[in-house]
Amino acid sequence: CDLCDKTFKDIEGLRHHKLKHLPADEKYKFTCHLCPNRFMNRGAVATHVKVVHERIKEFGCQFCDRLFGSKATAEIHERIHTGEKPFCCEICGWRCNSKGKLKVHMRVHSDLKPYECGTCGKRTRSKNEMRQHE
Repeated sequence: CDLCDKTFKDIEGLRHHKLKHLPADEKYKFTCHLCPNRFMNRGAVATHVKVVHERIKEFGCQFCDRLFGSKATAEIHERIHTGEKPFCCEICGWRCNSKGKLKVHMRVHSDLKPYECGTCGKRTRSKNEMRQHE
């Protein structure tokens, strides 16, 4: 990537990555017709409508009877059963089973506190911290 020097094994990976550098109004051009959520492509809108608005869950866990709206979500859930933790914090070595959990964990190493108490204004790094505060 000529903007951040990250490297990719194929042009498709680079093209997808470069979207991250675009402003939100250029990146998320497709809007759901049922809510204000915006997405990068029509396929993402279709998946969103199916999973969120139509509540269709067709991807099952191979270890239990839970169903999920996407294959990716089912795979993340299955890691609970297998104990697989493929995501690793580069700062402290903490491991987890999803990219989302790693992103939340990274706040431990920063001053970012996106959750604010509606009563007193206290800010916290996680929803869990805020629940404990309230």
